[in-house]
Amino acid sequence: MLVLEKILDLQIHYNQLESSKKELDKLEDDQEISKLERIYLSDKRNLERVLIAYKENEKNIRDNTRELENYRVKLNKTETTI
Repeated sequence: MLVLEKILDLQIHYNQLESSKKELDKLEDDQEISKLERIYLSDKRNLERVLIAYKENEKNIRDNTRELENYRVKLNKTETTI
């Protein structure tokens, strides 16, 4: 009878350990998900900054191209008058 009680106690303790292990695994998974979410949000912000910089560069290229074309036109006018 004493052996059976010990076996039952060990079984109960084992089940508690298994349950605790599952909870710990779930917490670790939640922490990993949270970490991945932070990485995703950081990457998203960085990509948004890159997109803004790209658009600004695109605008600057158009402006510089327009200014270069204006100088080319002025140069051509100057050359024809000389």
